Amino acid sequence: MTDFQIISQGRGNSCLFKLVGRLSLSARSHLHDFVEKVWNDLPCLRLDLSAVNEVDLSGLSWLILADNHMRQRGARMEIVATSPPLRRALALLRPATRILNKRSAAKVKSQQRLRQAVKPSPSRRKEPPGRIL
Repeated sequence: MTDFQIISQGRGNSCLFKLVGRLSLSARSHLHDFVEKVWNDLPCLRLDLSAVNEVDLSGLSWLILADNHMRQRGARMEIVATSPPLRRALALLRPATRILNKRSAAKVKSQQRLRQAVKPSPSRRKEPPGRIL
């Protein structure tokens, strides 16, 4: 048994989910069940994390995956409150997130440049063969 709970507050699209206890590997089964039941129908996954008293990498990865899943659906995740331990963990993660975001942005730009290089631009003039510029 885990010392973790998900408490639903409100109804419908204005529902807020309060996560209580340890956001850790032992909570993943509860989080998985929660995801299957709830988040595919919500335009916004609202989380109150003020009662999370401990978090590990598994818990942080779940938050990242939840955010990614919501974005892929065209929805969003909103964290309305955090506990001090979670705030410290997220602060440690922030530099890594910036690095990942920069790498993702650089990869997208690189792919766009590659596509542009492959496609001939209509604005480019073709020089006659043998002419040196």
